[in-house]
Amino acid sequence: MKIIKYISILLILIFTNCDKIEETNQISPELELSNEITYFTYKPNSYIETSESDNWLVIHNQNGKLLDYQAYEKDDILVFTALDTTLIATESLVITSLTLSQNNNSTINRLQTYTDIPIGMDWSFATHSDFEFNSAMDNLKSDYNNKKLEINSSKSKPYSITVTNIPGVKKYNIYGEQRVVTANYNPIDSDEIILENIELTPNNNYLYYIGDNEGSQKYIFFEVDETTDQLVLDYNDYQNFTSTLETQLPENSYLFSVSRGFETKSEFGNKFEMVVELDFNSPEMSRIGYIPGFDYYTTSFHLTMNSGYAYRYYEKSQLPLEQIRILEKPTFSVKNQTVYDFSFDTDISFIRSGSNWKYEENFQDGSYVYTDWTVNTTNKKMHTVGKLPEEIIEKYSNLFLDKINLYSISLEIQGRTYQSLLGNILDSSNDQPDILETIVLFPPDN
Repeated sequence: MKIIKYISILLILIFTNCDKIEETNQISPELELSNEITYFTYKPNSYIETSESDNWLVIHNQNGKLLDYQAYEKDDILVFTALDTTLIATESLVITSLTLSQNNNSTINRLQTYTDIPIGMDWSFATHSDFEFNSAMDNLKSDYNNKKLEINSSKSKPYSITVTNIPGVKKYNIYGEQRVVTANYNPIDSDEIILENIELTPNNNYLYYIGDNEGSQKYIFFEVDETTDQLVLDYNDYQNFTSTLETQLPENSYLFSVSRGFETKSEFGNKFEMVVELDFNSPEMSRIGYIPGFDYYTTSFHLTMNSGYAYRYYEKSQLPLEQIRILEKPTFSVKNQTVYDFSFDTDISFIRSGSNWKYEENFQDGSYVYTDWTVNTTNKKMHTVGKLPEEIIEKYSNLFLDKINLYSISLEIQGRTYQSLLGNILDSSNDQPDILETIVLFPPDN
């Protein structure tokens, strides 16, 4: 009987050990179900130049946990992969791009962060850009042909332009070929303007705007030809703007507004900058002029108040604007001011926000450092951004991220939602909304 008992015990031990060995050889269910996934792809904008700067992309999750980072050049395609089991706690991504450039004694650091990026996003700036640009240019040529607008192949040459009989000059602007040819926004103590060596193209249309000391804003269209290199204009031949939008302003420190007229409905169509404000510094009245006959108009209006906020408005319209309604400053308070853990409170509704931190300093050795970090997010009143990797912090001693201070908070009232903003990155053919309205709030220390 003892022998049978010993054999039974031995068999139990053998089978127990076998079970343990089999159990240790089994693959963990968690590892068995793991798959490597691509959770983010990044292709830089092909139009940027990276040869003279260091460029990095850093990825955190929504709680500030660092997931990965890579340096890049403009032709690179960055592919970020991980086991899906390592992303269980990741609901969304926070993407930060860094551009660090040094020129002589100046160091410029720019950081741009986007929160709430969906897992698996393919962030390719140039996916549609070339096609859309070429398509737009083809449409532009078609518009020109339909309107019998002659694209002149003549080369530009220098001209002398004189305007006489002006009752004092506050500012002037010559616009043509979709660019500002020359401009001066400072008063001139003279009754004439003499400009030398102004590069113009014969048989092209130009707009010459003048704001005078009597508060008038006038314009004239002109062309030059190849038979002469001089042009003399009389201010008495200038025209008043057919339509002028006047807006009484609250107490302010700075105003900049501009109206533009477009000869075609395409954004690439020929446009003319019509008028800028007579007074930039603390004006009491805004006057924006419009010239008749354009297919559509755009109006940009930027006003900075003395009470710690700015109001920005843009509208594309078929007719000149008749009113701009300046929003009052909302109630506003900041709870946490660091870029990593930021929150604020306000009583105004908004569709997305952007917060900006800055630091700049001129050192005694003649060097200069500027660091700018902007965080773009949804209509939330807070964000969390993880700290940069130690490798980047140690490599770039001139980042000075411990010295950056909150500069401003931009609240988009009308315009692109955050989802639309991200969508426009993927598809640059998306049209810009006809109305953009923003309030910019400045902390008291600014």
